[in-house]
Amino acid sequence: VHRVVKLRAVVFVALLPVVGVVMWMGEYDRTTVQVTALLAFSSFAALLGDTYRSGLLGLQEMGATARVTVLTKLMRTVGAVAVLVAGGRVFGLVFLEIAAATGGAVLYLSAPRQRRRPQTEPTRFEGRLLVGASAPCPLLGVARVVYQQIGRASCSDRG
Repeated sequence: VHRVVKLRAVVFVALLPVVGVVMWMGEYDRTTVQVTALLAFSSFAALLGDTYRSGLLGLQEMGATARVTVLTKLMRTVGAVAVLVAGGRVFGLVFLEIAAATGGAVLYLSAPRQRRRPQTEPTRFEGRLLVGASAPCPLLGVARVVYQQIGRASCSDRG
């Protein structure tokens, strides 16, 4: 996971000048440039969160990832309603997104520390059993295709 984080950080930093040049060439207004710059931090936090989430899924920690995903979505939804009801505008929503992305990344990062030992033994892969049990499926698929082709050929002979 740490190698992926480093690689994503390098690519992110390398792409920042490209975004800057596009903003400069597009002659965007000051507010758009500020929002873009702030959302860059949110995007980086979201990238980190996604990387750690993928690591947790690889460790089969579905419960931890589900909890963090629900919490961050709830935070975004309730926060967006609160910001809008309070009369907040774009910057309020941008700061909410930064907080939610950063909070999600921190929660994903701390989830492995809470990891419990699995209650069951890992399943063994039984290749022969799997192939034997699933063998009729491809055969039925082939039979269906042949049957459809025979039907099409006989219809085209009549027309």
